[in-house]
Amino acid sequence: MEPSRSDQKAERLLFRLKWPFSKKDLDAVLSTVERYKSSLALATASEHTRLAVETQRCVQDLKENIEKQKDDSTRLKIIRWLSTTDPSSNFHSGCEGHQSTSGSWVLNHTSYKNWSQSPNSFLWLHGIPGCGKTTLR
Repeated sequence: MEPSRSDQKAERLLFRLKWPFSKKDLDAVLSTVERYKSSLALATASEHTRLAVETQRCVQDLKENIEKQKDDSTRLKIIRWLSTTDPSSNFHSGCEGHQSTSGSWVLNHTSYKNWSQSPNSFLWLHGIPGCGKTTLR
């Protein structure tokens, strides 16, 4: 048995009530959604690129600051190492242990006498720590 005409109209009306969109309308909406989706994907990719560039710049700045601090620290250590020390405190404490005959063998040595009588001369006195170099006078 074939449905009557009124049944067919009722069926079409019921379908339209359930699904109010035509295929043409639905295709237009889907096309718009697809364009928005593409635009959103491009905007997201652009923002990620911007953030990556900014992060890289910050990391580079941090790296340069750390290198500068290391260089400054090394430079300061070298300056401290090269700077002259005040020998007076060491000399005064050495003088406390001085005896009148301490070092007379050095002062009577030919090398010392030649040095003390020569202008612009240089004498290098070396020895192990604690051997009495400081108490000589």
